Amino acid sequence: MRNDRTDVDSFLSDVSPGGAPARAAPNPLHIVHRCLRGRYLLASILAAVLMVPGALLGYTSVPPLYESSSLLQISPTLSVTVYPTEESGVPAMYQSFVAAQAAFLSERRVVDAASRNERVAATGWPAWPEGATKLASRLSVQTGRNDQIIRVTVAAEEPAQAEALVNAVMDSYVELYGEQSGLRLTAKQRDVQALAGAKKMELSQIEQSIMFLAREYGTDELDAKVEAKSQELFDIQRKLGVIEHQILEMEASQGKSVAEGEDAPVELSVEILAQQDPELRARLQIRNQLESELGILGQQVSPAHRRYVELKRRLDEVDRQVQERAAQVRAEGAQGGVRTAAGGVLTLAQLKELRDTTSAWRDRVAREAAELTDQKAQLDKQKNLAEQAKAQYDTFQSRIEELRVEEGNLRAGRVRIAARGEKPLAATKDRRIPLAIAGALAGAGLAFVGVGLVGLLTRGYGYVDDADQNDAGLPLLGTLPDLSADNPEGEELAALSVHHIRNMLDIRSGERPRNGARVWTVTSGAAGDGKTSLALALGMSFSVAGHRTALVDADLVGRGLTRQLGLKGRPGLIDAVTARRLNGELHRIRPDLDALPAGAAEEFFPETLSSERLRGLVAELRDRYEVVVVDTGPVLGSLEANLVAKLSDGVVLCVARGQTPRLVKAAAERLRSIGADCVGMVFNRAMASDLRRSVSHASVSSQSVRSLRGAKQTVRPDHTSGALVRVVEARPRPQADAPIDEEPASSRSSH
Repeated sequence: MRNDRTDVDSFLSDVSPGGAPARAAPNPLHIVHRCLRGRYLLASILAAVLMVPGALLGYTSVPPLYESSSLLQISPTLSVTVYPTEESGVPAMYQSFVAAQAAFLSERRVVDAASRNERVAATGWPAWPEGATKLASRLSVQTGRNDQIIRVTVAAEEPAQAEALVNAVMDSYVELYGEQSGLRLTAKQRDVQALAGAKKMELSQIEQSIMFLAREYGTDELDAKVEAKSQELFDIQRKLGVIEHQILEMEASQGKSVAEGEDAPVELSVEILAQQDPELRARLQIRNQLESELGILGQQVSPAHRRYVELKRRLDEVDRQVQERAAQVRAEGAQGGVRTAAGGVLTLAQLKELRDTTSAWRDRVAREAAELTDQKAQLDKQKNLAEQAKAQYDTFQSRIEELRVEEGNLRAGRVRIAARGEKPLAATKDRRIPLAIAGALAGAGLAFVGVGLVGLLTRGYGYVDDADQNDAGLPLLGTLPDLSADNPEGEELAALSVHHIRNMLDIRSGERPRNGARVWTVTSGAAGDGKTSLALALGMSFSVAGHRTALVDADLVGRGLTRQLGLKGRPGLIDAVTARRLNGELHRIRPDLDALPAGAAEEFFPETLSSERLRGLVAELRDRYEVVVVDTGPVLGSLEANLVAKLSDGVVLCVARGQTPRLVKAAAERLRSIGADCVGMVFNRAMASDLRRSVSHASVSSQSVRSLRGAKQTVRPDHTSGALVRVVEARPRPQADAPIDEEPASSRSSH
């Protein structure tokens, strides 16, 4: 089975007569109608029964409610005596403050406290916790946008309960959250005083820490000492640099003199001099940068380019400055050499010893400078903390004074109860009548839903339009009535329906060129759908219409057609398959109607049945007849049904009323999978109303019905005949109990 919806639609369109497009999705209302059809009376009676309890249940489910409201006002500003405090002005987040009070009113603690109120308990309100849960569901707190009024409403079954509950909620709110709302001021004053005392103690501790740190130096101002120590360290470092420079110069001069054998002075390189002189080092960096830029520019322009010439000029100027500064550094080194007290120049070893002594001095001074700097940082930190603590202490003292002066205004607060709840005079919400109507409708709906659900769960093809809109995508060839009761009108309609089905098959035959007899296979999805009676009735209808017709019983297990024709024990299909040809197995039933029973042998071996053998027999039947009607077993459980269906020109699927759509779809899919051409389905055992609707527009001559019903019956029908066969023609039986000899096709063509 294909999964893609487009492929399924295309597949169903291909198997539809004339390439008709696939049906659209079914209307949901039609599906509901199918589930309820035939059960409307039952559903209506059940709906009438369930409407009464549904209405009573709806009327009594929700009692009328009485509402009582109380108002809480939140003033944006407060009166001011001297100091305009933050409490007296409009809060920066006034709307948030109002929303917070509204949230407090419905908070769990407020609800619990209100439900435990003695006045509430006296009205018969349930005790805690049931009463708290019920109050939470009946409590409503509303506030408008930019509104300073909060409306608190409580609904209850009794007016006295509503009044007591709303006032209990307001009292609980004031008791629990009055301080946060500005209704009390004492705690705030106490908190500010405590903060001021704590800050004063902190300030005292900081001042003692400052005195302890300054005791070593005799003062807490260490800026001058730090600056002096830093200058001393700078001077030592500069002197150490000169000594290092003279050592390098003397080492370089002595090395060159040894190599040349003379005592001529040796100049130090610019790079060595730059290590000791910051100015020379800076100029040397500029020269190196200009040389790099000139090299890059030389790859882009010629040496005569204006930019190249300008950059070269700047490089020469900087190089000249480097050489001048290097000469100056050399001269300063020669003139500023370190000399002894006697005026002699120190030797290289003495210079190195002096360098080590100066380095140790520098390290000692650096440690002292670091300690002094750290001590100064600690003092500065403590001073900053002292300033902050003093500022905060002053702020707290100012706040204490403001609260003292404005105490009267602040105690009044910005939150007050503007109106308390009163006893309501009439019910606010009374939904009993609408709920009673809804309950009645729900009861009726439940009845129809229940009956429809039963119809959905027991769904089968109960009506002709169910079969016409089948999921298998098969066209409806015709409808046959339910003939279980003696109904002359139904019998006449049944005969008309058989003719209609035969005409539909004739139309199907005319769509392609004739090449012998048309072979029609009649099968079903399951046993008991009436396929054998349909095959026999179709055979007689074709013969009455003047077609040389052969009936073949290919149901080698059920053999229903053989029994109905009274040919049990006669040679038939099994014998012909074994002999690979027809030789006396056909029996004359009536003029233009012959039958090939199942066979004389009761046992059948499936291995003897093959598509090749059946193809030869079908070819012989095509040569000798105009129409061949084959009755097979159910296609889903019969070997011979699959073989015969493949060799037929078309397959007719018989579906009885009550059959499940799933089985019919499976049968249609089986036929398609083996390559059989399923021309359509016949709906069997339909009700009379469905039958009239299906044949009322059929273009079938009533004279054909009368001629069929008035034809001379060869034998009387007995209890073994199907009802459908009896209304078309009494059960025929073999004439003279003799087989039909084979005739050449040419000898029968003029018959």
